[in-house]
Amino acid sequence: MHPHFEIVLWGEQEVEALITRIDPDFLSVYRSYPYDIQRVDACRSFILYAFGGVYTDLDTTPKLPVENILKLYEADTKVEVLLGESANVDKASNYFMASAKGAPFWLKIIEAMKKRAGARKLGRHQTIMFSTGPILVSDIAEEFPHSVQIVPRAIVNSCDVCQACQSPFGYISDQHASSWAGKDSQVLKRLYCATRDMRKIPYYVWLSLMTIAVLLAMVLLLFLAKCRQKCAR
Repeated sequence: MHPHFEIVLWGEQEVEALITRIDPDFLSVYRSYPYDIQRVDACRSFILYAFGGVYTDLDTTPKLPVENILKLYEADTKVEVLLGESANVDKASNYFMASAKGAPFWLKIIEAMKKRAGARKLGRHQTIMFSTGPILVSDIAEEFPHSVQIVPRAIVNSCDVCQACQSPFGYISDQHASSWAGKDSQVLKRLYCATRDMRKIPYYVWLSLMTIAVLLAMVLLLFLAKCRQKCAR
């Protein structure tokens, strides 16, 4: 479908060499991340800044030539970056990204990753999302209203993690494999799908409340388990 596209696979050494060339100070941040997915998220920004191009997650499949998406925005010379809108929430995500070479947006992302590197949110899921993932990307995108455009989910992909699709059309099929997800992510996904049609509050508010609920439930289960051990003695 994209015979003239060049597919480049990056190894750890190549990524670290690129980071050193662009922002040597970030290398210690990159190496300090507790989760591999944070390094995967981070390196995308360096690659797109250095070379430009199109990025999509490995669990996505093109249904139509993505050049057509690029053509929708090429008339606007101010646009430098395209981000796919999340199918789960009305925010930008990082599963589909296209960029001109040297777009300042990525330098801002890199600076934001430095500032959020030590942040520990409620659980693994939120820590990743906030420090290097979609929450960070969406937050910084709001600072670039002209040069960064969000491609509507109705165009790029409208099927959420529950595989509920708002439209049969879409340039990309996203399997939402979530190979990076931990147990808290899996629990949150089940809760999200179970409450999808009845949820009336913004997604990130819901996510915080559900994370607190899951953590409290885990603490309660641990407490009960210890009580049973004591009672059995």
